[in-house]
Amino acid sequence: MNADGEFWYVIKMMQVFRITLLLTAFLLARSAWAIPLTVNIVGLDQKLRDQVKAYLDIAQEQSNPALTLSRLQRLHDRAPQQIRTALQVYGYYHPQIRDELQQHGEAWTATYTIDAGTPVRIAAVDIQISGEGSDNASIRQAQADFPLAKGQVFEHPRYDQARDNLFRAAIEQGFLDCHFSRREVKVDVQTDAATVILTLETGTRYYFGPIRFIHSEMHEAFLRRYLSFKQGEPYNPAQLLQLQTALSDSGLFQTVDVKSLKAQARDNQVPIEITLGARKHHQWRFGLGYATDTGPRGSVDYSRIVGNNGDKFESKLLLSQNTKSLTAGYTIPLADPVREQLAYVVRYKDETTDGRESIISGLTVRHTDVLGNWQRVMSLNYDREVYTIEGLEEQTGRALYPVYSLTRVEADNRIYTRDGYRIYAEVRGANKNLLSDTNYAQIRLGLKWIRGLGDDGRLLLRGDFGSTNVAYLKDMPLSQRFFAGGDNSVRGYGYNELGPKDSFGYVVGGKHLIVGSVEYEHRIAGNWSGAVFYDVGNAVNSMSDPLMKGAGFGVRWNSPVGPVRFDFAWGLDKETDRFRLHVVIGPDL
Repeated sequence: MNADGEFWYVIKMMQVFRITLLLTAFLLARSAWAIPLTVNIVGLDQKLRDQVKAYLDIAQEQSNPALTLSRLQRLHDRAPQQIRTALQVYGYYHPQIRDELQQHGEAWTATYTIDAGTPVRIAAVDIQISGEGSDNASIRQAQADFPLAKGQVFEHPRYDQARDNLFRAAIEQGFLDCHFSRREVKVDVQTDAATVILTLETGTRYYFGPIRFIHSEMHEAFLRRYLSFKQGEPYNPAQLLQLQTALSDSGLFQTVDVKSLKAQARDNQVPIEITLGARKHHQWRFGLGYATDTGPRGSVDYSRIVGNNGDKFESKLLLSQNTKSLTAGYTIPLADPVREQLAYVVRYKDETTDGRESIISGLTVRHTDVLGNWQRVMSLNYDREVYTIEGLEEQTGRALYPVYSLTRVEADNRIYTRDGYRIYAEVRGANKNLLSDTNYAQIRLGLKWIRGLGDDGRLLLRGDFGSTNVAYLKDMPLSQRFFAGGDNSVRGYGYNELGPKDSFGYVVGGKHLIVGSVEYEHRIAGNWSGAVFYDVGNAVNSMSDPLMKGAGFGVRWNSPVGPVRFDFAWGLDKETDRFRLHVVIGPDL
């Protein structure tokens, strides 16, 4: 580069530098212009207040760092009309609004005092059904159950949902050409009265036609066991969605595409085409995680499809600070592959905790099915356990024990539950005349209940109970005894730290388990929440033995895979090392 070129290059760089400085100064100045703003909505109940806040631009821009005084004034001027629009959705057409914009030093407060006024009420509801489906029992029931009635406040969201439910009832009965020939809501703002008029034309009814599977390595006879419908039955799109989900969740296919070929319908029978993309026969999956009870952990999962009838071989290696385990199992789908399976499992587990080590080798035959709304598991298990308790000689125990368990989960959202519960019940037992070292019978019960409080709060209740009938607890394998303490037990104590102790002061497990917990969680901002909790419980040999207590507070992050929980807990009955941090990742139920 010559001297002239170098000179002009320097000039250009200086210009770029100058422009950069000006832009930086401008952005800093804009940030400095940002106005601290508080928006208050007064005079409405929580539902209407949230509705108004969602419509108010000024409320959405409260934390906007680029908010200026001129824009603030424009937003404030628009607010009354936005409030009126928001309240009309819930039937309030004549609100009285008093708006104020006040300055307090450098900060501003926008206050909207609102009297919602008299709501519009429903004067009449006229719903007519015509066409082939006018005598259909399900559609008639939906018409009878229409939730809008004379005298109710007219709310647009309830009307939209009720109208859509009526339409969906016709679709799910196979009336695919149904439509509303008349769909009117007449609102008289002078008399505060609304008239709802709906006329549903059902058209003709459709039925499932020929069902064809394409591009699958599985036998068609096996695939047809996934079908909850057959040719000639009334067409129901919900059953197709159910089929899509079942095939996708089976883990047998890379892709699943269920198509309804309505354009090819003959005699009102709709062909169904199911295209299945083969997955790799061998699949590996690697995972990393952390929990206070286990410390850092890693896992390796391997699965392989065997044959053409959905059989699978699966194995899992889990390594953590205190536990090493390896399981390998062979699973066979039964008559209903979605709900019923048979599995043969080989298990190995080496677990070390304070003062105890247990090495278990075991075999399990397990049958899983669905009983109403419950998942039922029946299994026969054989364990050979070599365990050591500090200060005592190594012991070997064996047990052949059947297990019968029932689990029920109901939740509005399985990843982040606001309303739901989980119930678990199990019985097991062994007899020393049948490959076991002692006779015992045991019951375990568990309940977790979650209820949303307001828009931002959740109440979580948890209880666990167990009881064992055994003559001599020392003859019972260590893994079959009860222990308490840890992330999902009594917080503030270490994993399995609580229970009856031997003469050396080491926990050896108890006959019974009693644990209870109450927790309140409140959203702070975005996906972050705070929580307070109180836990009580213990593993005991007598129901009159004292229970241990723990309490604390926590921070929650609602991640895509479920809540990440950080609990700061204190063991209230510990004399030393009372504080403990608990970290758990995953759904609540």
